[in-house]
Amino acid sequence: MLQNSFLKSDSHFALLARLSLSLITLLTLWWFALRPPMLEGLRLGSVAIMKFLPGADAKAGITVLPEGDWDFHIAFEDIRPDDGVPIHNIEFTMERNDAVLFTFSIPVYWAIMLGAGVNRKNLRQFLLGTVVMMAIEAVFLVTHAKSMANIATQSWHPNMTELNRWWIAVLDRIVTSVFPFFSPIILALVFHKDLRKRILGDS
Repeated sequence: MLQNSFLKSDSHFALLARLSLSLITLLTLWWFALRPPMLEGLRLGSVAIMKFLPGADAKAGITVLPEGDWDFHIAFEDIRPDDGVPIHNIEFTMERNDAVLFTFSIPVYWAIMLGAGVNRKNLRQFLLGTVVMMAIEAVFLVTHAKSMANIATQSWHPNMTELNRWWIAVLDRIVTSVFPFFSPIILALVFHKDLRKRILGDS
């Protein structure tokens, strides 16, 4: 009984060690080599989503500035307070470092999957999960961009309640500071059956 308990504990320790090593390796690789191609993939995926937003025009998209920051042209419905003219799109700039945050989830997902073990049986799930993670990151970025537009135009609405302002800020904080860290863990549990079984006891 004691021996079985020890073996089970040792097995969990080995899994944790593999996950830690994989995470360190993948995040190092991401920081020094993978950020530029991942940023471009994120930009293309986000532009594809922005093109289908209600009210999007032909200019909808993201332009990379020479210094690396991103110029957004995104669908956004509001009314200018100075002349009462309705607007349907808005433009603003996002710093490159803010965009980089939305490429963080993929190497974390890879690290968890590889640390738990990827073979011929679950290679398809690994690749499918990668595609899903890329799509989720693009959705997060577009959601953050919409939140930035809402925050930037709050001065147009002096009668907006503090609760509404607080709620907009909280939702944006969740998108930027919670989802990118928890979504790869959840996705890895969904796509890696053995890992899910060991952690959640799922059959």
